[in-house]
Parts: sequence; C-alpha cells; structure tokens
Amino acid sequence: MKTNYRLALWAAIPLFVTLVSQPLLAQQATFRDLGAIAAANENFAGATAIADNGKLIGGYTRSNATPDGRGAALWRGGLYAHELPGFATQNLWGHVRAVGPDGDLAVGSTTKDNQPRPFFWTPALGVRELSLAPSFLGGEAMSSNDRGSKIVGYGNFMGLLWNRPVPLTEAMVWDAGQPTSLSFLRNGVWSQANDVSADGRVIVGESDLNTSLGEYVAVMWINGLGPLKVGDLPGGYKRSRAVAVSADGSTIAGWGSKQFHPFLHRMFRWTRTGGMVDIGIAPGHQLAEATAMTPDGSVIVGWGQVAGSANRMPVIWDATNGVRDLTVMLEASGVDLTPWRNQFGQLFMQATGVTADGKTICGFGNLGNNRRGWVATLP
Repeated sequence: MKTNYRLALWAAIPLFVTLVSQPLLAQQATFRDLGAIAAANENFAGATAIADNGKLIGGYTRSNATPDGRGAALWRGGLYAHELPGFATQNLWGHVRAVGPDGDLAVGSTTKDNQPRPFFWTPALGVRELSLAPSFLGGEAMSSNDRGSKIVGYGNFMGLLWNRPVPLTEAMVWDAGQPTSLSFLRNGVWSQANDVSADGRVIVGESDLNTSLGEYVAVMWINGLGPLKVGDLPGGYKRSRAVAVSADGSTIAGWGSKQFHPFLHRMFRWTRTGGMVDIGIAPGHQLAEATAMTPDGSVIVGWGQVAGSANRMPVIWDATNGVRDLTVMLEASGVDLTPWRNQFGQLFMQATGVTADGKTICGFGNLGNNRRGWVATLP
C-alpha cells in the first residue's frame, strides 16, 4: 500500500504536540523509602546527608550487629549499600554526618572504648579513624571540603562550666588528617564546627557565651582565625547555630531564636553583603531549623513544626517562594504520604540534605513504628 507521507506528516503534528506537552503537564515529584538492612531484625534507619550529584546518601541504621545502638550507613543510588564497620562491637553508635559532592567520601563518627571517634571513608580506603589532639576523649567529624583535605567537627574533653567539671566540646579541623583545635569565643567554654567551604578557608559552627541562660551564637573561622560572631536574630535568647556554608564561603545557613522561648527557632541566611536575615517559617508553622544548603546558597532545607501540634515537617526555602512545607508540595504533586502518618494523621519527618540543583532532598521520619530514611525529587 502506498503511503501519502505528506498527509501522514500533517496528521502526526497534533499527536507530536500532545506528546511533547504531556510531560510538562504531568511532571510529578517522586518519594521513596530508603529501607533498612535486609538481614536486620529491626527496621530502623535515617538519612542525614546526600552527595551533590545524588549518587550517595549517608546516615545510620540499626542491625543485628548494633541491637542497642546504631551504625553508620551508606546508600548508593537510593539502594542500601552497607553498614560501615565500627572500631568496637560493643555499645556501637555510628553516624554518617556528611558525604562528598561526588559520592566518593563520607565523614562521621563511630564508637571506640565507649567514646565517639571521628572517621572518614572512601571506596578505596574504607573506614579510617581520625586522630585526636592530646587530652581529647572522643569526637565527631561533621563535614569536609570537596577534596576531603580539610575535615571539621569537634573533640570531647572534660572542662569546667559554672565551676563544675562537665564534658564539653571544642571545634576542630583535620588538615590532611592532622587535628587542630579551633578554640572558643572570649569567655566561652565550648564550640563546635559544622561545615567548611570548598576551599577549606571558611569554617562555620557555634560557640557558647558562658551565661547562666546557656546562650550560644553562630560563628565562623576564616583561615584558621577566630571564632568570629556571625550573629543572632534579634528579640530573644542569644541562641543561634550555623549549620552550612556555601562552596565559596560567602553564604551561611542556620537557625536562631527570635523570642524568649527555648525551642521556637527560625531559619536564617547570612551573606557578606546582607548580614544575617530571618528567612521565616512555613505557613501554619511555629518554628523552623535549617539543616543543609546547596553549594551556591540558593536552596536551604530543614524542618518545621506545625503550630499547636507535635508534627514535624520537612521544609525548603528559596528566594522566590520563601519557606515551604515539603509534604504539602509532595502531596500536591501526587505523592501519597498516608503510610507515614500515625493514627491521628500526624507526620514526623525532617529534611537533612539536598543535592546541588536543589531538586533532590533526603531525610528521615516515622513510618509506622519504625524510623526510616527517605529521598524525594521535585519536578
């Protein structure tokens, strides 16, 4: 049979237009339970960090080897990879705190002699313990720069607070594996480093003010000097924490207090030109805390709490839309979160990491009676 190709071509144009336009209309978010260890008796896991390219997720899980604690764990491509080995088999408490941008590095802590010990992991070397400065009992690695040449976190030591001996922390940096203490604010007695810029020049965290109110403020160290105050939000307790810094060190994300309440925090974004700015809370929420930020500082994720309830919800911020409840966005895009709601219809979920494009977010939440990690991708 001879085909009239000119007629067939014109007849196909409406179909072609329909096929091209349909994905634009039907784009939906995706949401997946990351699962736990298949061989484990208990179903307990949480995701706390994701690579910039989304290929590696870090967190923790409970398995037969850690029945009374939890072990550091990694997922590759959204599929469970393995639980990282600890330095001891008793009282194991492990956690991956951060992963490298390309998914080839992870840092965190695991147990040795009943104390947390900082580690780094690579596919080639496996888990390697980071040494501690003298007099430190333990510690934790919280983040690293792109190459892993500078890792930041804190060390534990026994110190004096209000003339009483108590366990305290001091911010630390491991430069090519060698530990250096970063000190505190003047009159302070503890500090913690939470993130570092790509080139390792800017480190952010918090340090205490040694007041009877237990106040502490977001700080930064620049080229090893500091700490310098990032600031705190006006109108409440002096309590703020810097949790993330952009790749170039120009933008910092965190949270602080704007009223005299120990828990009603709000997310902030600090820039060199604009200083610390309160970026608010999601509609219907009463608080928000930032947990992670994209390398360019354009997207911040964290968690919020619905006013008048115990619901914890993952939230996301960008300059165009402000702070939004991620569960509202997911459900509006067709994601069914019913299994994650308790018998009263409440959710308990937190966002803990975000990819470089701001589209894929990881976190953890309650799925029935179990803690589970999850990963969501926005359209």
